[in-house]
Amino acid sequence: MKLNLENDYGFRIIYAFCKNPKGEILTALQLSQELLIPERFTYRILRKLMAADLIESIRGPKGGYVLCKDPKDISLYDVYTAISGDLVINACVNEGLCDAGSKMGHCAVHNSLTGIQNTLLDEFKSVIFSDLVKEEKNI
Repeated sequence: MKLNLENDYGFRIIYAFCKNPKGEILTALQLSQELLIPERFTYRILRKLMAADLIESIRGPKGGYVLCKDPKDISLYDVYTAISGDLVINACVNEGLCDAGSKMGHCAVHNSLTGIQNTLLDEFKSVIFSDLVKEEKNI
């Protein structure tokens, strides 16, 4: 599992929405320019965030995108899964993919990686965007 540039852009885009007043509409071009994200990536990420119901599109001449959820209800995990799908650190952790599973149950590596993955999931879920905004204001 590796966080890629698309994950980083997704985090930055959601953070930009969370820092602005509730209901403020942001355009793709505005996000692209302010966050230094190539415009084509911005549109790709916005589509994924819309599919995950984190943002919605507003049509019209004053349209753009708006946050659908309260920042206190959005975690790093929510954004990660919107961009990349389920967080899995190794194929062995997926049920049925542990090489040793067919004869002797799950191997020790599988059990260890499952524990590590669960810790990682808990950490991702514990980082809430409203807390990040508050933290920045206190710096």
